[in-house]
Amino acid sequence: MWLKRINHWFDKAILKILILVILSLLLFSCWSIVSRLMHSTNLWAEPLMRHLVFLSLFLGATIAVANDQHIRMDLLTRYLEIRGFKKTESCLMIVLYLSCVVFLGFLVYASWDYYLVEKATESEAFLFFKLHHVLLTIPFGLSLMAFRFFTHALDKCLTLFLVNPTGKHKVRRDLV
Repeated sequence: MWLKRINHWFDKAILKILILVILSLLLFSCWSIVSRLMHSTNLWAEPLMRHLVFLSLFLGATIAVANDQHIRMDLLTRYLEIRGFKKTESCLMIVLYLSCVVFLGFLVYASWDYYLVEKATESEAFLFFKLHHVLLTIPFGLSLMAFRFFTHALDKCLTLFLVNPTGKHKVRRDLV
């Protein structure tokens, strides 16, 4: 299905970026330790690592959402699953996923507003980076998570409304 291919491609790209960020963190941490031992100062390494940790947090959360391993309170969904209310459980999950999309949308808006405020001040973060450049990780990471919640909701909707229990697609006779 086309949605599964998009999700697979997206997850592979996020995982590769996360690996690159973690390797960069390791490299800059080693560099920082070596430069301290040599009594050299590099004031840019600590803020860079801080923002890379922040980026890795968002990328890791996106992978957790993709694998449906994020933190959630699923008492009601497990109750419905045990009782055999599969369609009710799927509808509830769609509502929960879409609620997360709306909530993350508000957070993206607020973080973008914060980015614009910092862009107006032109404060410097490290090296040649301005603070507003590195703050783009916040709306970027939140947007990635919102996208994954949206694709989960879309997948649940397609499964609920277009696929019958045998796994074959439903065919509407009035459209044929």
